[in-house]
Amino acid sequence: MIFQPKQQEVASPCTSLFMAVEQRLSAENDAAVLCPLTTLTSSDVDALILRTDAGHGLLARYRRMQNSSDLDQCINHFERASDLCPMDHPCRPAALFNLATAKLVSCKADGRYLDLDIPISLFEEALDLRPTGHPDRTVTQLHLAISLLSRHIVQ
Repeated sequence: MIFQPKQQEVASPCTSLFMAVEQRLSAENDAAVLCPLTTLTSSDVDALILRTDAGHGLLARYRRMQNSSDLDQCINHFERASDLCPMDHPCRPAALFNLATAKLVSCKADGRYLDLDIPISLFEEALDLRPTGHPDRTVTQLHLAISLLSRHIVQ
């Protein structure tokens, strides 16, 4: 499912919603029930949403204002969001992608091209978690390629 942002709404380049479910048989009537594979507490989900939204807002403001403090805070929010997603969580690839994007912007902004291994590694991990056919796989591949090209140009 792909969501298009409304006018003047901040949106991630990874705007698909993905939920992994498993089928379980109900004890009462042998009917199949779909259940989330990973359960987070509602406070964890709320924190994940708040951290992600705050990170995107700060990244958008950084792109407009070029204030490095916004970028640093953005990275902090995306790091906390990725910490909330265990390895099997369906939001983990998006959390890694967001963090990799912010780290890539930071490397380019500060001229720290030797640090490109960090966003490259994060993009690779996000790509590994997005199977062929996933709607965000190609954008992840594109950002990984941009990171690799950036590193190659500097060397």
